[in-house]
Amino acid sequence: MWKIITHKQTMKLLENSFKDSLFSHAYVLSGNRHVGKMTLALDIAASLNCLSSMQSCGLCQQCKRIFNYNHADVKIIGEDDRDDLNYFNNTVISIETIREIQSESNLKPFEGKYRVYIINGAENLSLAASNALLKLLEEPPQGVVFILLTIDSNLMLSTVLSRCNLIELRPVQHKIIEKYLVNNYN
Repeated sequence: MWKIITHKQTMKLLENSFKDSLFSHAYVLSGNRHVGKMTLALDIAASLNCLSSMQSCGLCQQCKRIFNYNHADVKIIGEDDRDDLNYFNNTVISIETIREIQSESNLKPFEGKYRVYIINGAENLSLAASNALLKLLEEPPQGVVFILLTIDSNLMLSTVLSRCNLIELRPVQHKIIEKYLVNNYN
């Protein structure tokens, strides 16, 4: 049960990769703000850790904890889209943050099947942090998936991009959003 309601072609591609256990160790989700990047990232994290199936059920303890932002193995680094005060926050993601991920990612997952690192605002990685992340992406630890969210993939280091599967999310038509809200929330 994916929480994202649009981007059907992307969803089908991801569902097939999970079904065949061919998912990537790293994804870049690129698109405008509030187009669904974080929702899709959480859907991927839930699909990887769901107790009931390879697609997130949304009902098991793992899925609930992920969607409530309190799962021990799913870390969100960078901007917090839930806080409107940070809407234009371009805080640089430091090498210290990536070094912390490097040491932590070598540990086995604490409560789930996979450790998932969601880096929101990946275009804000410092050059040193990008290079440290590159080393992780070149030799990824087993049981770890990286999801990098960016408003523009061209703002990221090309070598980092080349180690990830790029998924571009396009803006959604207002009619589709309106129809979903009316049908599901009156």
